Amino acid sequence: LGSPGPRGRRAGGAKAAGLANRRGGGGGELSGSKTLTASSERSLRKMTREHLAQVQEAMGETSSQSVLKAVDLIFSSSVQLSGDAIVDFVRLLCAVSMEELQGPTPRMYSLTKLVEIAFYNIGRIRLEWSRMWAVMGEHFNRVGTMFNLEIALFAVDSLRQLSMRFLEKGELAGYHFQKDFLKPFEFIMNHNKNPAVRDMVVRCLAQMVQSKAANIRSGWKNIFFVFSLAAADQDRPVINMAFDTTRHVFQHFFELVVDCFMDGINCLVEFACNVEFAETSAAAIDLVEQCARRVAEGPGRFRDGSEGDSPEEDDKLWVKGWFPVLFGLTRIVNRCRLDVRTRALSMMFEVLKGYGASFKHQWWKDIFRVIFRIFDDLKLPEPPQEKTEWMNTTCNHALYAIVDLFSMYYDTLAPVLLDEIFEHFKWCVAQDNEQLARTGTQCLQLFVLANGEHFDAASWELACRSIADLFASTAPLTLLTFQDVPSDAAVRPKMNFHSVIIQCIVQLELVQVVQSVVLQPPDSAALANVALSSGGFAAYMASHMVPPSEGFYDHLSSAQVTLLLDCLSESHAFSRTFNGAHELRTALWKAGFMKQLPNLLRQETSSLAVATKLLYRLYRDPKRVDAHEMAEARILASSAAALEFFCTLNSDKQREIWTPVIVLLLRCSLSLPEDRFKTHVRVYYRSIADMFAFDLMPELRAVLREFFLLLGERFGTLRHDVDGQVAITGAAAAAASSS
Repeated sequence: LGSPGPRGRRAGGAKAAGLANRRGGGGGELSGSKTLTASSERSLRKMTREHLAQVQEAMGETSSQSVLKAVDLIFSSSVQLSGDAIVDFVRLLCAVSMEELQGPTPRMYSLTKLVEIAFYNIGRIRLEWSRMWAVMGEHFNRVGTMFNLEIALFAVDSLRQLSMRFLEKGELAGYHFQKDFLKPFEFIMNHNKNPAVRDMVVRCLAQMVQSKAANIRSGWKNIFFVFSLAAADQDRPVINMAFDTTRHVFQHFFELVVDCFMDGINCLVEFACNVEFAETSAAAIDLVEQCARRVAEGPGRFRDGSEGDSPEEDDKLWVKGWFPVLFGLTRIVNRCRLDVRTRALSMMFEVLKGYGASFKHQWWKDIFRVIFRIFDDLKLPEPPQEKTEWMNTTCNHALYAIVDLFSMYYDTLAPVLLDEIFEHFKWCVAQDNEQLARTGTQCLQLFVLANGEHFDAASWELACRSIADLFASTAPLTLLTFQDVPSDAAVRPKMNFHSVIIQCIVQLELVQVVQSVVLQPPDSAALANVALSSGGFAAYMASHMVPPSEGFYDHLSSAQVTLLLDCLSESHAFSRTFNGAHELRTALWKAGFMKQLPNLLRQETSSLAVATKLLYRLYRDPKRVDAHEMAEARILASSAAALEFFCTLNSDKQREIWTPVIVLLLRCSLSLPEDRFKTHVRVYYRSIADMFAFDLMPELRAVLREFFLLLGERFGTLRHDVDGQVAITGAAAAAASSS
């Protein structure tokens, strides 16, 4: 079957007429045109040659039109074919059409007839139509992706016309004929990169939504998929039309897309991830938030119209409603550039905080599994620079947000997620990233300060064990092995100096964590500054976190306090050993470890200071009498060692750094009862006396004066007169006068 032109019609008229006579179709008209009556012959003889030629041409035209009518009758009568016959007929017609389209001069006659057959047979039962369309749809897939623009556009426009007609009938629940029918649009959009064709596909679907939205059911999946492909386009008109149509669907036909809600959210995710159009990305994220609000306002839509609270209906609400929204936002976070993923991350936690009160207990574990994908090693960017940026920004931001969310719903989350939250703090600290390591320790501190009042014994044990694990895992032990390496740089094995520096920083941060959690938390303003300096959430801590003014010491058992003391003592001992290894420090400096001679003086002094405060707190606690002996022994040992070490320092700078610690030790001893004070004085009296050989700082001289005045009182050398002035006792005065 070809597309007969005028010349073809004249040439093939007789044969077509003979065919029609044999089949009995239209024979009378054709026979009459061929058999001229006697009177007609006499009339023709009188005509001129020119008139004869005109009549013959008219007769040929009449004959060709009759053939066309007969051929059209073949196609229009296809509705009478059986289900198997129509499938065979369509398959052969598709083959003829493909031959025409792939010829030297492509023709679309058979393609046009294929469209007509689809119109003629669109009223068939759906099972027969599906078999027929499986063949036709595949043909439209091939035609719509041809390089010939005219043919491809004709195929898309034909699909549009058929779709509009097909959608007039609607679709019964449980069937997916629309989804199968609209698949060629997906295929053409996915495989044809011609901007004109892609633009036309989007316009066709937009027209369907505008005019036939009420009849669309399973077809929403195809529409959202096509718009998802359009979202990655670089052509602004295509992007704008696809997004405007998607927004129109969610704003006016939300009830109709509930069954395809996940596909709709995936479509918005693709719009948000478009790198060319920032305003579209922001609008897509806002639209996801609007979807979350619609889910919260009408949960019955996702429970198949039921408002019941049965576990099965709750699961439907979670799987079909909330999970697509939250998972979609995390996909944006994991895929998009910094400004977009930051907006999506903030939006996700705003949704969780705003609607989390209605969430069921079993949902939260899935929610945090989704959130923790942000920290998944396998999903982090591979290039080192991008991975560093990701940790400095997104992971940092997310960790503060997790602390905020967990604190808000602590009673709900703690029974199922407390272990995991501490594990993620440890994961962040273990990364080879200074900012993330700092954030991990600071968030651990903020988390315990915000929720410590709600901790039970098991929770405090978990918190203390986590801190101890961090002390052990971040100890920069490789520093001490550097001295065993030959001095020849050519054979010296490489040491990751960056990682070692981060470990040293974390050790200092952990000392501060113990100080803040157990003894004396910083005020709210200080907490806010800490969080702001790390780029995280700060305002919430300043607004609603009120930790005890003296820390959570009373919430810890003696064993837990001892565990933290051991961590501080080990940190102090390690740093003391390193600071005393001058040759090792010099070798590290020459190897490029730091620009100046490395030292751990801050770690050495701060760990000792916090340990001293904690020991004295334990030593004075009347509820922990069983720990007094241990505390006294450790105080005497550490204080004596510190005072002796201070007297051996030759550098004024070192003595300046150590002075606050010595002042702390002496002031703590001054507050002891008389019997305990005498015990302490006997241990380190000589070291205190040796300090006068140095040029001491004013604050140290002042505390030494207080120390010796108290010493005189306690040992009967001095007394206070009635005016409060210090006076020499009688025995001492007699000795002075005799001399």
